[in-house]
Amino acid sequence: MPGGFGEGSALPALFAPFCGGAVPPPCPLTAWGDMVEATVAPGPAALLCAPGYLEDQQVVLALGRELARRGFVPHLIQNPAALRWGPGGVSLASDPAVRFGFVVRFYQAEWLARLPGRTGWRELFRPTGGVRVSNPLPAVISESKRLPLSFGAVDAGTLRALLPECREPRGVDAAEREEWVLKAAYANTGDAVHLGAELPPPVWRRRLRLARWHPSGWVVQRRFETLALKSVRGPVRPCVGIFVIGGRAAGAYVRLSTRQVTDAHALEAPLFILPEDQR
Repeated sequence: MPGGFGEGSALPALFAPFCGGAVPPPCPLTAWGDMVEATVAPGPAALLCAPGYLEDQQVVLALGRELARRGFVPHLIQNPAALRWGPGGVSLASDPAVRFGFVVRFYQAEWLARLPGRTGWRELFRPTGGVRVSNPLPAVISESKRLPLSFGAVDAGTLRALLPECREPRGVDAAEREEWVLKAAYANTGDAVHLGAELPPPVWRRRLRLARWHPSGWVVQRRFETLALKSVRGPVRPCVGIFVIGGRAAGAYVRLSTRQVTDAHALEAPLFILPEDQR
């Protein structure tokens, strides 16, 4: 899931006067706020994100402003232990009078799983008392880069045709390193993406061997080359993340990287769509 709600919403609006007949996609913040407002009554809302990550807090503050604009009272929470769950719902542990009808989980599932059980993080995936959680438990499945491995069990013809081939780590010959990319199932900012073509053979074999020892945490994807675009910094490679809200495409978030792997050094950019008669 892309995290740039602010960038995906504000950048297109700022650049719109300079883009001729091109139009931006829907504003993801507005689409998300509309969905929340249609399903949850305004009131206190808990926004959970991991401490120490300013970029995550930036996203959560943008979500909080959107909620406040619609009559909610956002509370920034940085530890699941700050929430007290019970049969009647969830409240603020330090002030039980503050009861939440809505919890925003902008806290990666794999990070939550590393927390002690006493923090109560599991309650986020089995909410009680009519509490709504975004993102809910099923989103953890789609957050995994191993999702394409399940396509054989479902009708995913379009996805299978568009996405590069994915395999289990044990299904790849180490000698074919230039054809494959090794990725952690749960990771971000390119911190666990290993291009075989960019690694010495011994390093590739070692990383692939480690992945084979823990196959559920990794996937191997057939390598492809992203088409480069011209920029003032030279050629850059775009990575487009599409927001899906309520089952519908709702905005986009674009990163531009000077490398094949999109990492923490990539730039943000707005996305615009030309009308069909101008393509």
